[in-house]
Amino acid sequence: MTPLNQVVYVSLLTSLSSAFGVVPLFFVSELSSSVLGICNCVAAGTMLSASAGLALEGVESSVQSVIFGAVLGVSFVILSKHVLKKYENIKFSGLQGLDARSAMLFVVVMAVHAFAEGLGIGVSFGGHEKLGMYISTSLAFHNIPEGLAVALVLVPKGVSVPSACLWAVVCTLPQALMAVPAFLLVQTFSRLLPIGLGFAASAMSYVAVTDLVEDARSRIKDDSQVFMYVSASSVLFASIQMGLKAYS
Repeated sequence: MTPLNQVVYVSLLTSLSSAFGVVPLFFVSELSSSVLGICNCVAAGTMLSASAGLALEGVESSVQSVIFGAVLGVSFVILSKHVLKKYENIKFSGLQGLDARSAMLFVVVMAVHAFAEGLGIGVSFGGHEKLGMYISTSLAFHNIPEGLAVALVLVPKGVSVPSACLWAVVCTLPQALMAVPAFLLVQTFSRLLPIGLGFAASAMSYVAVTDLVEDARSRIKDDSQVFMYVSASSVLFASIQMGLKAYS
């Protein structure tokens, strides 16, 4: 197998791993409002922890680039919300109105962050095969709870579980799409990586706090519980990431 084919196959398998995160929801028939609030907390915590990991990775290369990317990321989300508000009758995967706009923005932000991770896969393979396999394996495990996070946001809004599974994969497909050009043009994309990581980190954090946490607060009615659930999921996800890194 040529190095290029290896990048294609490995990055594609890495992207598909997000579908495994949705599996638990196939066995759940109905969720109460309070449970939906907890789901949003778990999704928010996962996103915040992932954002911190992306930012820290980018800072190792260039603090200024990460800050620049972060400003772009928040600006992108604010502008996207402003644009989507103009389309009151917008439809998305069977949803309409506010739920459709919220779900669409969430999917776009998750897909954008996957682009940055795809850059990481391609650049790592351009450096060394073992490093590329480590990064890809870590992201494959990383994608599973993120796939669950996608489903925990979309299903409560009315998206079917099979459709949520499909959207979870769509959100991570940019990893495969960006891995190949990043591998072929490793020098160019390695310079863009910190900006992409900062962009993804800030965009995900902004959506997690302004959308998911706010929705959870309206359902749970107890800010201390919301804080506890978000913190617990953040720590759990961070522990998984640290464990994978230490094991490698």
